[in-house]
Amino acid sequence: MLHLHVHTRILVEAARGLVYRLPFEDAMIASAHGGPGRLFRIPAPGLEALVLVLRTTVRWASWRRIPRETREELAYLERFTDSRYHVDALRRYLPAITPELFRQCRAALEVGATLRERWGARSRLTGALASYARRPTLTERVAHATSAAAWHLRGGPRHDSRRA
Repeated sequence: MLHLHVHTRILVEAARGLVYRLPFEDAMIASAHGGPGRLFRIPAPGLEALVLVLRTTVRWASWRRIPRETREELAYLERFTDSRYHVDALRRYLPAITPELFRQCRAALEVGATLRERWGARSRLTGALASYARRPTLTERVAHATSAAAWHLRGGPRHDSRRA
């Protein structure tokens, strides 16, 4: 059995339906490579790590703890990436995010990061990404609120859910 998630845009959903579109899909596709024994082409680990840091900072780095699996995936991707790669990629594709801001976002994902560091990094990142944001429509807000209410009334994740 095969289950695929195919994306043509890099979208990061924040709270209440706010969506940021990261403008380097073409770079992700261009960097994709296959390898011996690989069925699918995968993007360069450096770009994957960059997206993971930005996505995780926007979605998780506030009052919540960063999932262990996310930190493990990031560590895995960073083993194949030179840190200068992120600086070059940001300069080329996302100049609104300075290397210093990226370093703060990355540090906010560490186990020992304080709530203040996580919240501050998230706040600065969402400010830098403001021009890439799309506000949800009223219909999307209602759908999101209805879904969240149903989830809470149901008592959280279903027993067959991966989150359970």
